[in-house]
Amino acid sequence: SKYIGQAEQVPRQLFKLARKIGSKERPCIIFIDEAETVFPSREAGSGLSDSSSQQHAVVNQFLTQLDQSNGEVYLFLATNFK
Repeated sequence: SKYIGQAEQVPRQLFKLARKIGSKERPCIIFIDEAETVFPSREAGSGLSDSSSQQHAVVNQFLTQLDQSNGEVYLFLATNFK
């Protein structure tokens, strides 16, 4: 997204919907295919550019939302990365 902070809103809205649908007895599953497009690789010595710092903010938002899900939401990722 071209606006700062707007990309982090997507995981919040996704998990809000998933928590509304899911429960501890019947958790909601979020599946993301080709996760490498959303989550950056963590290469040693890579500098932070504006886009990579934005990607790190999105990753942090996903992790925060997972922490707050209390077993109501599961996140599965698939990748073609070699």
